[in-house]
Amino acid sequence: MAGVFVYNPVARTVLETGDNTLTAVFTPANTAVYSSVTSSVNLFVSSANLEVTANNASRAFGTTNPVFGGTITGIENGDDITATYASPATTSSAPGTYRIIPTLVDPDGSLDNYIVTYKNGTLTVVTAAALISWATPASIGYGTALSGTQLNASASLPGTVVYTPAAGTVLKAGTNTLTVVFTPTNTVDYSSVTTSVSLVVAPAALTVTANNIYEAYNGAAFGGGNGIIYAGFVNGDTAAVLGGTLSYGGTSQGAVNEGTYSIIPSGLTSADYAISFVEGTLYIGLPPQIISQPTNEVVPPGGTAQFSVSAMGEAPLIYQWWFNLTNLLALATNSTLTLTDITLAQAGDYSVVVANNFGSVTSAPALLATDSEPTISSSGYNFSNTNTATGSRTVTLNATVNPNGLPATVLFQYGLTTSYAGSSGPINLPTGKLGTNVATSVDAIVPGVVYHWAVVASNSLGWVSTPDQTFYTASIYPPGETNASGVVDQNELNAVLANYWPTSPWVTMTNVAGLGSTNVQFALTNANNWDFSVFVSTNLTSWQYLGSATPLYQFADPQSTNRPTRYYRLQWP
Repeated sequence: MAGVFVYNPVARTVLETGDNTLTAVFTPANTAVYSSVTSSVNLFVSSANLEVTANNASRAFGTTNPVFGGTITGIENGDDITATYASPATTSSAPGTYRIIPTLVDPDGSLDNYIVTYKNGTLTVVTAAALISWATPASIGYGTALSGTQLNASASLPGTVVYTPAAGTVLKAGTNTLTVVFTPTNTVDYSSVTTSVSLVVAPAALTVTANNIYEAYNGAAFGGGNGIIYAGFVNGDTAAVLGGTLSYGGTSQGAVNEGTYSIIPSGLTSADYAISFVEGTLYIGLPPQIISQPTNEVVPPGGTAQFSVSAMGEAPLIYQWWFNLTNLLALATNSTLTLTDITLAQAGDYSVVVANNFGSVTSAPALLATDSEPTISSSGYNFSNTNTATGSRTVTLNATVNPNGLPATVLFQYGLTTSYAGSSGPINLPTGKLGTNVATSVDAIVPGVVYHWAVVASNSLGWVSTPDQTFYTASIYPPGETNASGVVDQNELNAVLANYWPTSPWVTMTNVAGLGSTNVQFALTNANNWDFSVFVSTNLTSWQYLGSATPLYQFADPQSTNRPTRYYRLQWP
């Protein structure tokens, strides 16, 4: 029948989970005939599925946890259900994994209508990267080695740094990348970090200067140059690091006449150097010429000598005097050379080299002659021609004498005393400056006697003599004894005396008177005006001087009476 139903709960009502009673009230349209009817039924409402899932997250060691999030699925009927998320990990928690736990927020108590599923997320704590601070370094010039000025990165943790390139490296010019790797001391909680900066290396300044050239005028066109000088190489570099080809330009190229011209270098290149080319100068001029040569000088010892030269050429002229062409004279750098207090050692050739920037010329040598008395540089003697009967010998006396520029005469003096009763004939030496060897021979040198001798040399400026010298030759027989009779007879005496006066009649002993008494007289023929010394001996070995014989060669021997046999010897001088 017709009527109206009223339901409770009304349509679109969301029922709680569990058993719910639904009631319907029917009111018929003909209420006059029919009455209202109420009827109920039971409706079971099951729980809805609700799932909350925490999102995974990560962070570095030592940092705070990030804001966690997640998702909720299954919310019905617009229930005001939300979720929060948290983890037990703290800032100091070691690197590893930790739970992210979701928690539902239900201010209206709606969760009773749900079957809730919770899903945890994972928080991953990773090792932290250290903080590296490294400002871009200021630019440097090529040739500057890397140092702490550029390699100065700092870290927020203790650790070590390794730079590439390393300290001490010299970088090429241009923009270079510097890299540092930082390794922390605590590698459990922290990881290594690599970072880089740029360093600009500016080219170094290099100056290339052409050498100046002094060219003697020769009428030919000049070309090229004479090398260059570098200033500014660094890092041990040499010209080998340069590229390009050196060339020369300027007004010097093709120059002929005297004058000054530019030499301009160019053509060299380098990425590491900013090259500046500096011009040199070509000078064309005349070398010196000697107009007047130095002249010879003859100066006595102690005098003053002066040599002069006159020269012309491009100024400045430089003078240097030389002695005997090989010995440079210090401070002798003027056109005139003055020598004072001349000695024999200064005699020789003097010349001068005159120079300027365009060449040099050497003067003709000028002779300095230093005349003086002769000099005797050495003297000596040697024996020869031994007389087998008497032992007498020939002595040759020799010396080296320099006449020192003047004619000279040499004499050899000799004798039994320093009165030198004997003398050689004069030996004449011509003018000269070198030592000359001279000699003379003396025959019949009596054995067992010491002879004195000396050399005398003279010229017009004076004379010189050696000190007294001696020579001696030993006797091979007892004096005068040749036949072993123990007595020197007349024949033996004659043989001995013959060695003293080989070119004149022998000295003979005649009219012997007084032998065995105190007065003894010898008459010696052919020996007039000779001054003899008288010696006496009893054994012909040891001789005792009695005195000088008178012109009659008469002398007294007061001890001759009643004595053993006595021997007498006359000696000249």
